[in-house]
Amino acid sequence: MRLSVDVKAAEVSSVLKALTRQARFAAVVALTRTAGDVRDKTPGYLEQTLDRPTPFTRRGAFVRRATLADPTAVVGIKDRQAAYLGYQEAGGTRPPARRVIVLPSDIRRDQYGSIPRLQLRRLYEAAKANKRATAAIRRRLGVSRKVDLFVGEPGNGFPPGIYKRVTGGLVPIVVFRDEPVRYRPRMQWRRWAAGVASEAVGGHFERAMAEALGGGR
Repeated sequence: MRLSVDVKAAEVSSVLKALTRQARFAAVVALTRTAGDVRDKTPGYLEQTLDRPTPFTRRGAFVRRATLADPTAVVGIKDRQAAYLGYQEAGGTRPPARRVIVLPSDIRRDQYGSIPRLQLRRLYEAAKANKRATAAIRRRLGVSRKVDLFVGEPGNGFPPGIYKRVTGGLVPIVVFRDEPVRYRPRMQWRRWAAGVASEAVGGHFERAMAEALGGGR
């Protein structure tokens, strides 16, 4: 899913119609700097919009510089991050994939409220193999040895996972489902990015033009 915004020369002051070399150069510089502003401010926007985005998510913005041959700068989200942020932007149904559901419990999580991916994969493999709740599994979960755990697929329609045994049944801690995930839009990154660009491009063009004239380009 492509998630980007084009910052075009048409958005710069009409002085570009003079088509002087200085003006064309200033436009290219201004457009690239404007796209850079959006990229640099995107981590803050994601932190305000999403719940504790990871460093990988916050590093997702990129810039493609404008050139004299193509006076359009592009600021966007890299493919790997856009693969999931696109659903936060536009909503929709994500194709079936292994969905990890972590239920409220005393399970240990990282600072972003998640369980590390490698840890989840090992837990999933253990659950599918109906392995016992070994000391290693307990350490990964951060669960006391006093808690009686069931690791596997309990049947009766319950998915594979990690369950706590209680009187009369099982209480899920982590369960795994292979099903589509439906999203509602939570971000308006394109709209926000266009607003940042609109506010910044004029000032960047004026400064770049002054630099070009002062440098005798």
